[in-house]
Amino acid sequence: MGNMKSKSSKAFRMIGWKPPDREKVKCNVDGSVFESTNTAGCGGVVRDAFGNFIFSFGHRLGSCDIIWAKLNGVLDGLELLWCKGFRSVTLECDSEEALELIKNGTADNHPCSGLVHYIRECINRCWNVDLQHVYREANRAADLMAKLSHSLPEGLQSFNAPHAELGWILSSDLSGLLLPRLIIHTFMTNKRDYYQHLRVDP
Repeated sequence: MGNMKSKSSKAFRMIGWKPPDREKVKCNVDGSVFESTNTAGCGGVVRDAFGNFIFSFGHRLGSCDIIWAKLNGVLDGLELLWCKGFRSVTLECDSEEALELIKNGTADNHPCSGLVHYIRECINRCWNVDLQHVYREANRAADLMAKLSHSLPEGLQSFNAPHAELGWILSSDLSGLLLPRLIIHTFMTNKRDYYQHLRVDP
């Protein structure tokens, strides 16, 4: 490691929600934990290629950690999309950890093992599912639904009309609003190899 050097550079990137391909629908999902009340929930929003609202959902979960809540958001989104007949979907989540667990699977003793296994089974049904990571600036609608889920009755709730609080987010996403995000590039070099790692501020 004596020959290893690192350099960092910071830059702002403009981030915003993007509609899916014309033949797809997009589902943004998120999870939420309120430490003050020890409660958790998840939620999401589904839109078409023109940015039009299709449906939203929220699920009050009780008490769990944030990764469990975010994984539940993925599962709820997939199950609702399947049950409503959509067969070509993009699902976006702002948790890289959740997406890595889904992609790589987990050991049997992992606390999220059963949940991850069920998500992977859902994805392997006869349909086209594209899982993608997005920054939270492109996931504001799902973040709001996850927060609103804390005040919902228990169980998964689906809505065919957007909540009043959601309207301005849908409108700004549709208008192409971009928000700044600080990106930190860390470059690590030695005599033989060059690596570039990307880190983002939480």
